[in-house]
Amino acid sequence: MFFTCFQGIWDLFKAYDSAKHGILWREARRFGFPLHILALSLSSYRWSRRLDYNGCFSRPVYPTASIIAGSTSATYELKSLLIRILDAHLLANPEVAIEVFVDDLGQSTTQDSSTACSNVLVSAALELASELEENGHCISADKGASMANSAALAKDISSRLGKLGGRGCTAFRNLG
Repeated sequence: MFFTCFQGIWDLFKAYDSAKHGILWREARRFGFPLHILALSLSSYRWSRRLDYNGCFSRPVYPTASIIAGSTSATYELKSLLIRILDAHLLANPEVAIEVFVDDLGQSTTQDSSTACSNVLVSAALELASELEENGHCISADKGASMANSAALAKDISSRLGKLGGRGCTAFRNLG
C-alpha cells in the first residue's frame, strides 16, 4: 500500500504587496519576460500616492515594491518572481510535486510508508519555506492545511511543520 500525503495549501502572505521591483526586473530579464511590457507595468505601479485626511493631503510617496493584483500582467510578474525558486526546489526534491495557483502553493509525495511520506514532505516543505523567505516571500501561517490519506499522518505532518502545517485533515473544502 502506498501512502499519499499532501501539504496543501500554502498561501504566500502579501505576495503582490511584497514584490520588490528591482528583484522583479532581474528575474523577468532572466526568464525572457517582455521588458517593454514590464517597464510600462512597473511605471504605473510607481505613480505617486498620497494620503488624504479630511481634504489634507500628504507629500507624494513613490512605491518601490508591490504589484497590483488584478492588473493584466501581475500573475505573470509573480510567476517571474517564483519560477527560479520553485525550479531549484523541484530539482533538489524529485520525490515531491509542487502545484501552484496564483499565490497558493501545494506539495505532494507518494511513499511506501507513512514515516517515509512524512519525512520527505516535511523536509521538503521546511526547505521550500526557507527558500521563499530568503527571497523575500513569506508563507501565511493561518491559511495552511496538511492533508493526508489518514488522520494520524495528517496530524503528524501538521505538528512537525509547526505554524506552517496549519490544521491536519483528510479532506478540506475548496478555499476559493
